[in-house]
Amino acid sequence: RSTLFPYTTLFRSRGYSNVSKLKLYLDCDDTITNSSETVVKIICKRHGINKTIKDLKDFEYKSIYKNITTEEVIDIYESDEFWELVDLKDDFKSVKDQLKELFDINIVTCGTEVNFKKKKCFIDKHLDVPMIGISIHKEKRFDKSEVDMLGGIQIDDNHKCLQTNASIKVLLKDFRINSLHKEFVEAGEENMYVVRDWFELLELLKFFNTHKEFIEDV
Repeated sequence: RSTLFPYTTLFRSRGYSNVSKLKLYLDCDDTITNSSETVVKIICKRHGINKTIKDLKDFEYKSIYKNITTEEVIDIYESDEFWELVDLKDDFKSVKDQLKELFDINIVTCGTEVNFKKKKCFIDKHLDVPMIGISIHKEKRFDKSEVDMLGGIQIDDNHKCLQTNASIKVLLKDFRINSLHKEFVEAGEENMYVVRDWFELLELLKFFNTHKEFIEDV
């Protein structure tokens, strides 16, 4: 049974996709939005902690509050408080208009049904592009391989989510400086790239947009 969020069919039926443009499959949280920064602020407020995004070293927020549970993290991502505070990342704001002009953008994101409904409203307001939701309530919670990305470019901040059939995979390096980035690079696949920010990423994407033969030959 597919775990794709049912809005996927709705989005595609409305004709958002543009087959003449190179497809980008973008993650949402911490790739285009400042989600973890927002989560850290909420955790600190709830538990009286004095930490910032610079203290975050993991994807489970244990480095911020060691007793935090998965259930509380999910509750935060579903909360109105989170969606009132979260915003697009500053560097993504600077390049998003160029990206929309040059590429066919699809958001591929993990979450819960409550999270997806609120995320959809956010994406519609700020980007107006299709969104594919993958439920985290499954054995492989970061598995995006069920989405067919062949012929496109996938961008994510979590290397575990990049195990797909995307022709080009780009890891957006973030504040979690650890062995994950090293493991990704050492995987040795020629179609893997690591970038520091959206400004560097935009230049890489422009190159592939001009030289589509590099994608077709993968």
